[in-house]
Amino acid sequence: MRRGGASDKSGNGGAGSSRNKHRPSTASTSTSSRRRRSDSGRRREDLGVEKIDGSTKSKPRLVKGIQSRGRNSDKNIERDREPRRPKTCEDAEPAQLPAQSYKSNKDLDRDKPVTPEQKACFEEFSREALNKGIQGILDEYTKELAPYIPPGMTRKAFDANPQKNRYGDVVCIDQTRVILKHQMNDYIHANYVQGYPLLNIFICTQGPTMGTVKDFWRMISQEQVGNIIMLCDTIEMGKDKCTPYWPREEGCAVEWPGIQVKNTKVDTSDTTTVVSNLEVVIDKKERFILKHHHWRSWPDKSVPQSVLAPFRLLKSVRHSQKPTVVHCSAGIGRTGSVVALEVCYQQLLCEQNLSVLDMVRWLRQQRMHSVQTDLQYVYLFKCLLFFASKNKLVPPEMATQLQKFDEEYQRLIDERNKGEKKELYAPLVPSALRK
Repeated sequence: MRRGGASDKSGNGGAGSSRNKHRPSTASTSTSSRRRRSDSGRRREDLGVEKIDGSTKSKPRLVKGIQSRGRNSDKNIERDREPRRPKTCEDAEPAQLPAQSYKSNKDLDRDKPVTPEQKACFEEFSREALNKGIQGILDEYTKELAPYIPPGMTRKAFDANPQKNRYGDVVCIDQTRVILKHQMNDYIHANYVQGYPLLNIFICTQGPTMGTVKDFWRMISQEQVGNIIMLCDTIEMGKDKCTPYWPREEGCAVEWPGIQVKNTKVDTSDTTTVVSNLEVVIDKKERFILKHHHWRSWPDKSVPQSVLAPFRLLKSVRHSQKPTVVHCSAGIGRTGSVVALEVCYQQLLCEQNLSVLDMVRWLRQQRMHSVQTDLQYVYLFKCLLFFASKNKLVPPEMATQLQKFDEEYQRLIDERNKGEKKELYAPLVPSALRK
């Protein structure tokens, strides 16, 4: 079985070697060849390929009544942006998830628990989490997750491109990294996160630097991204955290050589995130529109006050047929927490028992260091328990333990925040103008 986000390109080498050792007769070979050609023809038809004058050609697709043109055509202003990765959990496979008997989830509600089995999974998780308690969760992170390093991971591209890494100790692994095409240097600090139980595809990445902002937009174009989730601000506590790669204000635009980004609409209806519609033009040939979701109030290496905001945010991108880019500054703490919450939530909605520890380990096999602190790990439990409580999915006999959990969680937050400088979100000021 194929594991993780990396694709298996080994082909049928073993089978080929076997055929060379035991070559069939000429007649048998001819019959087998015809059968293989016939099967190949059927496969081409299944993949949307038609045969024209002895050659194969992809069938053209219609987008809003306009026939799609070739990617290199100067007239290709708005193209069909269909993702190249698996679209649903049935198409993808887990990366080292514990062995379970997965069943088809096509008919399950993937936004909220509806079936008795889904509700039972939330109840069971609530019972186990409350029995574990705050201290048990902290101990689990310290003993089991903090020292965890996924086996077999390499970091050659990361080590070869130090100038493209925002932080020297936040590793981008080779196995799942996004490879830039048609560029002299194919490296960007970004990893695919995909597979069961997720419905959609995530790309977790660092906040762009001045030296990588063009690579960032090239990746957005190449991977046909539909949504960007930004979980940091450009400046936090007086430090650069992310280059301002998009225009904040409606009607404004920013440009880099060959790239133009215009903000066509700003929606501030949500209490936590600001949503902007961005129109992007690449090389004056390719134009596309995506949504930018900006959550400014999540402190670095800590947790936000809201425990329902991530559910609203994740629901807004969950059913997109295009990948979603998620980033903060390093692309592992706040980014890893949001993606880990979606993995855990979907595991429960798929009527499977949830081990948060196993889910975060699975995530780290695709995006190294995800969920950066023990407090962020506790936050995952807090969000899921609050959701379960709000939907009356916490067993009644656990009410006292739920109240104790909430009180201990608040004391933990207060203790961690004591003596820390309050994080202020500075206005957008160009680096050249700051002292």
